[in-house]
Amino acid sequence: MNRRTFLGSLLAGWLLAAPLAAEGQQAGKVYRIGLLSGGSAALPDPLRSSEDKLRALGYIEGQNLVVERRYAEGKLAELPRLVTELLRARVDLIVTVGTPAARSAQQATATIPIIFSLAADPVAAGLVASLAHPGGNLTGFAQGIYTLKQVEVLKQAVPRLSRAAYLHDSNYSPIAPSEFDPLQRIGVSVEVFNIKTPKDFDGPFKLASKASIKGVVVENSPMFYDHFQRIARLGVEFRLPTIGHTPQFAQDGGLLAYGADSGQYRTDVAAVLDKILKGTKPGDVPVWQATKFDLTINLKTAKALGLTIPPSLLQRADQVIE
Repeated sequence: MNRRTFLGSLLAGWLLAAPLAAEGQQAGKVYRIGLLSGGSAALPDPLRSSEDKLRALGYIEGQNLVVERRYAEGKLAELPRLVTELLRARVDLIVTVGTPAARSAQQATATIPIIFSLAADPVAAGLVASLAHPGGNLTGFAQGIYTLKQVEVLKQAVPRLSRAAYLHDSNYSPIAPSEFDPLQRIGVSVEVFNIKTPKDFDGPFKLASKASIKGVVVENSPMFYDHFQRIARLGVEFRLPTIGHTPQFAQDGGLLAYGADSGQYRTDVAAVLDKILKGTKPGDVPVWQATKFDLTINLKTAKALGLTIPPSLLQRADQVIE
């Protein structure tokens, strides 16, 4: 084979391989994605955390992917205006963080695909018809349907726990006390404390410390995420062991964190986004639920609270902060 024939064959091979690398994406297509969050930019960004996975699928921000980000900074009344901005930007798909953001996007459009990330039950929240068959233009990730398991973990760390406080973001749907009835089998009752704004954090800890409450469960809420250190300090100040959803909570001084494994979540966000952009209807994509959970224990906080963490719980931990 002469040099000219060889170079021609090599060029032809490159041209044939290029479409495969893009995995069927439209040539020259720039995808515009909207991110809508009820919290701040300090919250984990499902698109930034999935950047490597998206790149592997052929989506590169700044090249063929444009992301329009909008944050309500805890001012949930701003969400309708922010989602309108995204619609005016003609986004191809909206990723939401938090239940209020998902609801606002759902109310704003019945046609643009929406991928939600929330701690609530999306069926109970009215976002989807069922987890297996969402229907409509929404699907996503239900990361927080394991509050009962969190209380069980807290009980293992604090054997004397018979009553626990649950910090609930009252900007979300009310929580029925009956939701915690299954915990009666381990001898724990739960009292819900509603938090409207960060100014409300101190009250529940003061009340709980005067009652027979021996632990605090922190709901997975964008508003709470921005105040982990403050919540953790209140726990130590009032001698109340705390448990949150993300390792960051324990890293910021909370006693325990038990929640969905973020590595699995990042992979699946990219896969779902790719599937929908290639034509799959969101309503045909089952809602993701965690199958692996991370446990983080802060031994510094345990010492400050005068607690000894059982060896059996330490052995289960994915991360121990000493």
